[in-house]
Amino acid sequence: MYVTLLRHSLDEWSDEPSREALLEHVLSRRFEMLVGPSLPDEGVYSALATEVGYDRALIKLSLASDIHTSPEHFTKPAEERRRLEQALVEVGLDLTDLARGRA
Repeated sequence: MYVTLLRHSLDEWSDEPSREALLEHVLSRRFEMLVGPSLPDEGVYSALATEVGYDRALIKLSLASDIHTSPEHFTKPAEERRRLEQALVEVGLDLTDLARGRA
């Protein structure tokens, strides 16, 4: 089900932002996902939408960085996220360090 949601979300992405804009989008989505819900009554659907939004942006940034991935690699989302984040580190985009620099 997650793979299907992610695939549909990617199909809805119509623009091709610059690499810098894409990186900012990834960092913003990552922050939202790590911080969690801002209101106590935000439920599982909100958390799911936040994760899909981050993974969609992560896929786009990875592909723009010549790192192969697709929604089908997200059968275990946490594992694919870690793999992509590490692959991005290897091409000089450490999302953790970049996020710290924004604070």
